[in-house]
Amino acid sequence: MSAPDFFVDFARTGLIYGLGLDTTPEQWSEGLGGGFISDVDKKHKQMRQDYGLVELTFSRKEESWRCFNISVQAHRLWWTPEGAPDRVRLEYGTFPKFIRFEDVRSKLNEFGFEPQLIDDKQISDHTRYYIPETKILIYVLSDDVAAEPDRMPPGTLWAMYLSIDAEVWAEPTRKTR
Repeated sequence: MSAPDFFVDFARTGLIYGLGLDTTPEQWSEGLGGGFISDVDKKHKQMRQDYGLVELTFSRKEESWRCFNISVQAHRLWWTPEGAPDRVRLEYGTFPKFIRFEDVRSKLNEFGFEPQLIDDKQISDHTRYYIPETKILIYVLSDDVAAEPDRMPPGTLWAMYLSIDAEVWAEPTRKTR
């Protein structure tokens, strides 16, 4: 297994070690280990567990916390390549400073998945893609971003998101005034 395989596995299943949406913080701790930062908002309605590469957001549901958003923050590797949870690094190996989206897309295609370009009208540093089968939203550093030696190269995978309301987030953005 390689680092791009981690992203491919998440994009084609929506799961990390069998864990996905509507799971508890305890389940994630068992799956990824205890090396995370946790914070709860002041009204105790949302909680975040940050594992570096993987970040989870939970909301209260009938007296227990349930995951409603999973984000895989690939851009954090640029500053901290060792930021993947230990279990992930043990299985997928060393993570480079950045992951090329074309490497991920190519492997996804081998599994029969084709990320669909979202036709955003608003100018952004990111190009967005969506995988309808798994409801994964993908952000890629736009090819329009100038290449600089101290900056991630264009075409770099920025992040992947899975949320309860993924379809809403996959809608094209409109041009604002």
